[in-house]
Amino acid sequence: MKTLKKCMQAMGLAAALGACLSVPAFAAETQEEFREEAGTLYEQMQELNAQIDTLRQKNNEISQNYREIGKAYREGGTLPADEEVWDAVKEIRREISQYQSSKEDSTVKAMRAEAKTTADSGDYDGALEIMGEVVQSKQARLENVQAANALWLEIEGLLSNTL
Repeated sequence: MKTLKKCMQAMGLAAALGACLSVPAFAAETQEEFREEAGTLYEQMQELNAQIDTLRQKNNEISQNYREIGKAYREGGTLPADEEVWDAVKEIRREISQYQSSKEDSTVKAMRAEAKTTADSGDYDGALEIMGEVVQSKQARLENVQAANALWLEIEGLLSNTL
C-alpha cells in the first residue's frame, strides 16, 4: 500500500514538473531578456518587410506596363490587346484593389510606438505581446501582397500573350 502511495506521489510530482516545463518562458523580467526576445521579433519583421518590398517592386513594374497601355489607349484610341483581353485585365485589376493596403501601415507604426512606451514603462511582457501582434499583422500584409502579386502576374501573362 505504501509503495502504491509513493508511486502515485511520484507520478503526481512528474506530472506537475512536466506541466511547469511545458509552459514557454515568454516572461521577460529584465530589459536584457526583453531585448533578446524583441530582437528575434525585429528580425522576423525585417524579413517580412524585405519580402513585401520585393513583391511590391514586381507589382509596380507590371502596373507600370498596364498604365502605359491604358494611356496609349486614351491617347490613340486603339488597344494593342484584344477588347476581351483588356476587359479581363480590367476586371482582374479591380480584384487587386481589395488586397491593397489602406491604413494598415499607420496601424503598425502606432502598435510599434505603443510597444515602445509599454516597454519603457517596464511592462516587457505587454510590449512583447504587442510586437507579436505587429509580426502577425505584417504576415497578413505579406499574404495580401502575395495574392495581389499573383493577380498582377496573371495580368502580365494576358498582356504578353496579346502584344
